[in-house]
Amino acid sequence: MERRAEMWLHRLAAAGWFPVLLPLLEGARALGPVVGHAILFGEPLLTGFIDQSFVSKMAEWLMDGQAVDRLLAQLETRPVEQEP
Repeated sequence: MERRAEMWLHRLAAAGWFPVLLPLLEGARALGPVVGHAILFGEPLLTGFIDQSFVSKMAEWLMDGQAVDRLLAQLETRPVEQEP
């Protein structure tokens, strides 16, 4: 899950969304455990629209504060190539 999140993060940053990504990741760090539990609570409703394994992995990733910290560190240290 973390590799997929890293790939999407860099795609969004390359598309010019970098100023929005940092506040979103900071919010995910602060509210991740709460949002992760909410996703697990609503999992029966979400599985009709989204794959159950993806929902579980996303909730697990959000509840792991270190995963968000690693993504923030990678985003801050790796240069972002802007798309033309």
